[in-house]
Amino acid sequence: MKTTQLWRRVAFTSVGLVALTLAACGDDQESNGPLTVYSGRNESLLQPLVDQFEEATGHQVEVRYGSSAE
Repeated sequence: MKTTQLWRRVAFTSVGLVALTLAACGDDQESNGPLTVYSGRNESLLQPLVDQFEEATGHQVEVRYGSSAE
């Protein structure tokens, strides 16, 4: 698999995971705390997406990285 294809697959998977997490956390009340995302992915792959999300929405995201995708 080409590096570009791998990067795209990882990016789309990460965006999907963030979207699913946000959908599961939605309600009509405002939240006072940051959104916590648990990830087994490498920080260098996910952090740019988290930064873009924070900039676009104004919501703070706290990412907890694990040692594996499991």
